[in-house]
Amino acid sequence: MGSSCTQYGKCIMNKLLLIVYYFPPCGGAAVQRWLRFVPQLVNRGWQVTVISPASGDYPFEDSSLLQKIPDQVKIIKTKTFSLNRLWKVIIGSKESIPYGSLEITKDSSLLKRLLIWLRVNLIIPDMRVFWNPFAYRAAVQELSKDRYDLVITSGPPHSTHLVGLKLQQMLKISWVADFRDPWSTIHYLQMRKPTKLSFSIHRYMESQVLKMANLSLVVSEPIADKLPEGNKMVLLNGYDATDFVGLEYSPTSEFRIKYVGQVTTGQDIQSLLQAFKRFLTEYNAKFSFVGTKLSKIDLIRSNEVIPDLEVVSFVSHKMAIEEMVNSELLIIIINDTYDNMGIITTKLFEYIGSKTPILCIGPAGSEAEKIVTLFDSGKCFTSPFDSGVLIYLEDLFQKWSTANAVRNVTDISPLSVQKQIDKLDESLRRVMSARK
Repeated sequence: MGSSCTQYGKCIMNKLLLIVYYFPPCGGAAVQRWLRFVPQLVNRGWQVTVISPASGDYPFEDSSLLQKIPDQVKIIKTKTFSLNRLWKVIIGSKESIPYGSLEITKDSSLLKRLLIWLRVNLIIPDMRVFWNPFAYRAAVQELSKDRYDLVITSGPPHSTHLVGLKLQQMLKISWVADFRDPWSTIHYLQMRKPTKLSFSIHRYMESQVLKMANLSLVVSEPIADKLPEGNKMVLLNGYDATDFVGLEYSPTSEFRIKYVGQVTTGQDIQSLLQAFKRFLTEYNAKFSFVGTKLSKIDLIRSNEVIPDLEVVSFVSHKMAIEEMVNSELLIIIINDTYDNMGIITTKLFEYIGSKTPILCIGPAGSEAEKIVTLFDSGKCFTSPFDSGVLIYLEDLFQKWSTANAVRNVTDISPLSVQKQIDKLDESLRRVMSARK
């Protein structure tokens, strides 16, 4: 448990300071991992304090997520220097700072190309590094006021780990660094490669964090294998079973195919739609993007391929879960970049939790494919044009039209966040014990 008791029965709660850029009211996938873990840790007796920006450069906000934070959690909101407004002024449009993507198209202005080059090569490791002085100051103040057993930093943005590194160097704290994605091999740096000097700085920072952290958490074995050194442990994102309580699958007259969530660099949605065009034309099926903000160019191109395509740019997390449940097929695309074998998105676990069949496009033998296959949650293909894709679609459609339902009945409980928290709780207590 997260507390320790003396022989006289007096219990002392273990205290944890979590430093994380993305936290409610921020919406999207980036908040989900620790938004799931924090309530579970509180249930285990941990006293949790969270430091995050009061008004960060978020992809969007979802205030409904605030309801998931237990009342016992202390939230410290700091100031931050936001580049979003400056970015919009310089670019001369309503376009926000790129989130999870550094995409350049043939229509991109010279100014935008220059700014993205500067972002990749001069602002290291990422744009959110300007929050670090505020986060560090708040952490030092909090650590000076109270006793904390552990500090956890979570990235991306990986600049947050530099706050933990400085705290470790200055205060000799017990520190856990959580890697939700790779650092130097993250997909957008693969697509927009930095100069050798800039990349070497990324690698040096990454190496220092891994060396100094008492423990580094990662989401998959391939990512752990690629990180150069340090004490590493795989901790899956998992799905929150409570998100699905009271939700029931309701079929309609259409076979509903959905892509839920954002599109990032290396996810080729145009090829996907082209590959699905024949099936959507010949069968009573509908394709929807849910909670997906497409660029103007992608939107125009997508509608040219599928005229009746449905695109909903934003939905709350609760609504996104409901959309997953009320589907016949869910699409996930692993970013087509170097070192993508270990990419396991938060969305994959939510898809599995919905018990809706999954079609995954990604590299053969990837961690995503292993999980989907092991839990009989769908099929994986290396390309949307693989002949097996159409066969799979037609097979699902036949089952749905006959039984009016297609659901996964395999036991998926080992992937629940409730199971992951056992491993997390034990590892955190181990780090504490090693420091005593």
